[in-house]
Amino acid sequence: MKIKVIRPTFTSRHCFMNNLPPEEIQVWILRWRSMTGWIKENWGILNEEEIKQYTSYVKYEDIMRGAIGRIAVKKISSSYLGKDIKDIQIEIERGRFGKPYLCCSGKRLSINYNLSHSGEIVMLAFGRNVQVGVDVQAIKQIQEYQRLAENYFSPEETATVIRQNNIESFFESWTAKEAYVKAIGYGLYKDFASFSVKIGGTSSESYGDQIWRICQIAVDKCHKACLAYGMRNENELWEEIATGTGENDRYLAGRKV
Repeated sequence: MKIKVIRPTFTSRHCFMNNLPPEEIQVWILRWRSMTGWIKENWGILNEEEIKQYTSYVKYEDIMRGAIGRIAVKKISSSYLGKDIKDIQIEIERGRFGKPYLCCSGKRLSINYNLSHSGEIVMLAFGRNVQVGVDVQAIKQIQEYQRLAENYFSPEETATVIRQNNIESFFESWTAKEAYVKAIGYGLYKDFASFSVKIGGTSSESYGDQIWRICQIAVDKCHKACLAYGMRNENELWEEIATGTGENDRYLAGRKV
């Protein structure tokens, strides 16, 4: 599976027009502060319920991050369908544990997506017939991050954070775990301490009937981000490793039984 990172400049009205090949996952990195004019132009894409939701937020940055994420999901997914967003109705529904999925005219699409935002960044991931999860976090100075690791991470992960002794390692593990639980569809309903993400190396451990690969996504020095996605089987995993197509990959998710 190839991972393509897209950083649109918004200098062109066609910046969201793109194709999504079946063997590719596309990760979009948006900087919301550069998009204030763009969001005004596209505000009408939001429906009544969405407008009510985002305008109820107290903080301006929360309004912007939320609205930009929703508008971008609709515009990008419609472009994958070869349609203009004005000509079709993209709907976003949620599964049992809150994972969002795309529908068009009442039918679920084969395009899966996930979204995260923090700090200056809104990040989206899309893939055809593959489950994806993404998480981005602005790096904040947290004095008690090692205690947080002890409360929310597995013993192996906690030991790594303590050994590396820096806040970056904490956010690397946090975003990896968050992306993983979002990919498998459990979100915050899954106990973070009940599983491990393995830093470095490879593994053939699986969750359910799939192997899940987790990779770091480079954003900038102020943010950490990870993408998680499901491999169809173990052969696909080792083929990817052998061919080097997963060049951004850093982690594999394992289940603690």
